Amino acid sequence: VMSMLDMLMMKWISKEGKDMFNLQSNSFDIANGIKSDLDMEMLKIGLTVTSLNIENFSYPESVQKMIDKIWNGW
Repeated sequence: VMSMLDMLMMKWISKEGKDMFNLQSNSFDIANGIKSDLDMEMLKIGLTVTSLNIENFSYPESVQKMIDKIWNGW
């Protein structure tokens, strides 16, 4: 399931056209897409996904520094 979640996360981030600077604000839409796809896969083995929440996105240090630099420049 974890490897599937990684794959689906990347799929939905790129599919939704969400940029990495706004992932947190778009987490609800991304989570709903992942939940739907994951549920279809889990149904194959008799399980269902009833909810999926993304609590937080954490970025590599280099990306976080870039985000901080952009936001501090505003």
